[in-house]
Amino acid sequence: MLKTLNRFRVGLLATAFGFLAIGCGGGGSDPSLPDPRVYFVNCSPDAAALNLRLDDDIKAVGDTFLTVAPKTTVLAGERDVVINENGNPFEHDAHTTKFDGNTDWVIAAIGKETFGTEYSKRIRTVAFKVNLSDPPSATKARLVVLHAYQRQAGFETPGVDFQSPGNNPLYSVTGLNFGDQKSIDVDPGLQDFQVRRTGTENVLIEQSTTLSGGKVYLVVCGGIEGAVGGAAPIIKFIPLN
Repeated sequence: MLKTLNRFRVGLLATAFGFLAIGCGGGGSDPSLPDPRVYFVNCSPDAAALNLRLDDDIKAVGDTFLTVAPKTTVLAGERDVVINENGNPFEHDAHTTKFDGNTDWVIAAIGKETFGTEYSKRIRTVAFKVNLSDPPSATKARLVVLHAYQRQAGFETPGVDFQSPGNNPLYSVTGLNFGDQKSIDVDPGLQDFQVRRTGTENVLIEQSTTLSGGKVYLVVCGGIEGAVGGAAPIIKFIPLN
């Protein structure tokens, strides 16, 4: 009887420790891995200078439109991602993202501060992984295409296709909704690209650029339809490595 009770007690202890292990797992990241690396870019055409905070740590200050803050790191696990205008404590957006160890991330602010009643155009952040540990060979360049373009006030922002010119493009990334991102490998050198309304011949933006082999670029399809100056429609190629 005593042996039976001892076995029962051991079983209860094992079960209890099992629940404790599950409950105390934190972010579930391997502490032996290097910290995640983060690139913050302000893709909001009317946000003059944005700050990025991860938990209580300020990681970027006064980031202007289409500039990338210096690469930073964050502890692996779940972190609060918060943006605000520099000098104004009001939080435009706040959400939680789980960052895995030894990974690279882009956090992009998209949308407008002055969205009026068009809530779908509000400023917020999108966070996504980019593979910089395994870049393309010297014969290719990798484009990580982000849809951050907006139509003018009163008109709904459509999905877009990013592609080479023409109706039979050599390269294309199709069906990007606002805030979506997809990757494609292309040949280096001088390239022409267009942003079209999804499934149509309606060209919204055109841009030429010279790409380097072995590089990974964040490609921001940004700006506001009909705007001039700094908020004009643009395809911005930002090297990440």
